[in-house]
Amino acid sequence: MAVASIIVCGVYIFIGFFAFLVFLILENFPSALWGLATGLISLQIFHLHFLEHKQQLDLAYNDRDIGQLFIVGIICAILGGTGFLVHTSYEIATRKGISPIANNEITSIIWSFMVLKVSVVLALVARRYRRNTSTEFIVPQNVEASG
Repeated sequence: MAVASIIVCGVYIFIGFFAFLVFLILENFPSALWGLATGLISLQIFHLHFLEHKQQLDLAYNDRDIGQLFIVGIICAILGGTGFLVHTSYEIATRKGISPIANNEITSIIWSFMVLKVSVVLALVARRYRRNTSTEFIVPQNVEASG
């Protein structure tokens, strides 16, 4: 399962950075930024999966760091959802259509949704790995059970 997650994240990284370059060339800057955000967030998920696969996640991140990645995932999901709503509302209000690409809101809708999706995945992955590495619920060995 970990290898499949790493491969999927690699595909998202490639697609996100490729979309960034394509939309930058086509001068659709909002879509380019959403593509870049998708690639960067996917890169962080890839890094977490890779370290977990190599069983070195505990060496690179502590519980506080992974908790902060959870918060970053939630904040990015809020930004992606807000972008999705803004671009959708603007498209409905103006009804510009799909061409030309430089003034296209539909691609911004798609890529802001992609940011929303990968951000939720980042938050869930960070939550899962924090739960796996957390030691706060382990009773120390020198404490005797009362009862």
